[in-house]
Amino acid sequence: MQAQLINALKRSGKFVVREQELLKTVFGEQDLAQSGRMAESKTAQIGKAITAQYLVRGTVTEYDEAESSDSKGFSMYGVGISGGKSRAHLAVVVDLIDTTSGTVIASQRMEGKAEGHGAGGGLALPYVPGGHIQSGKQKHTPVNKAMQVCIDNTVYFIIQELAKQPWKSTVVKADESSIIIRGGTEDGMQVGYEFNVYRAGGELRDPTTGELLDTEMKKLGRISVTKVKDKIAYATPSMGSGFQTGDIVKAE
Repeated sequence: MQAQLINALKRSGKFVVREQELLKTVFGEQDLAQSGRMAESKTAQIGKAITAQYLVRGTVTEYDEAESSDSKGFSMYGVGISGGKSRAHLAVVVDLIDTTSGTVIASQRMEGKAEGHGAGGGLALPYVPGGHIQSGKQKHTPVNKAMQVCIDNTVYFIIQELAKQPWKSTVVKADESSIIIRGGTEDGMQVGYEFNVYRAGGELRDPTTGELLDTEMKKLGRISVTKVKDKIAYATPSMGSGFQTGDIVKAE
């Protein structure tokens, strides 16, 4: 199901997807490249991976699959044909998590139901003791169909929820007169766009449970985009100062 969701998110054309299991393999290759056991190379370098802005967590809470046979059918000369149907029900709780604060910004229960029909047959071999051949063919796969319903609903849910969130990015490089931020023409960036810049402060945790509730944010100022490339944009301060690499950029 994870692979199908990743594929659906990529096909939507609205997300850059980073798969955690794949990252483990990538990081292992980077560690091997740094161990000194391999020839020197500029590939598999440490510190080049890009962090995600949001995490998607799915938990299967309900799963039910059942099959039933159809009493209708016929048999002739030792050959029998009968029908049947199957159904599947799947429920998944999807959480959308902000990686900056660690908070769940949205949660929704997704449900998928599907039915399928199939045919089965049997061939009796009268001259062979116990001779009987059973075969069956399922024309539809209700489990996969129910799963796909959940995935389609999940992608729609993520698109709708992220549309409610203010666009945010990070400062890539900064000096007194110029600021470079992540986000370019590929993200719809345009000259003249203005953003507020924040710096993350202390974590706010529940004193009893230790749960991360939020992260304090200090507003540093405001910037205006003056030049745009594919993946980055150049901006100048219109208010404030002291901007640094890693500061948070938000559209508000």
